[in-house]
Amino acid sequence: MIPIPREVRNGTSGSHKPGKLRIENCPDPRLAQLLGASWLRVMPEPCTGESLVRFHSMPRLAASHKDMHLISITEDAITLSAKSYHGFLYAIQSLIQLVFTVTKNGQSTLPCMELIDYPAYDWRGLHLDVSRHFF
Repeated sequence: MIPIPREVRNGTSGSHKPGKLRIENCPDPRLAQLLGASWLRVMPEPCTGESLVRFHSMPRLAASHKDMHLISITEDAITLSAKSYHGFLYAIQSLIQLVFTVTKNGQSTLPCMELIDYPAYDWRGLHLDVSRHFF
């Protein structure tokens, strides 16, 4: 995954087999639409089984970054936890990268784990090289 997550905790020795997507407790329909479209792009056809993705809002988590997210993968379901809309966006992107990497490498299961991540900076910089910018 790029960038490397802040913390990865290995779960049980089991694994989760990605399948047809089912979404629960999504706080915003745009997030469900993004996850559904991205999931279809990275999943090989045909999908067998079902993958339950739960959204869990954690607004009162103290002393953490506002866009922090937690991805918990168990044998039964995948849980995306975040404090904000942008945290859920980052969680979806991380999950899709993980599923893409696993399926591209020919594997059929995601390892059970917990992944914690947040952006290094509150904003992203932009560099415009004016010396090589010709009008």
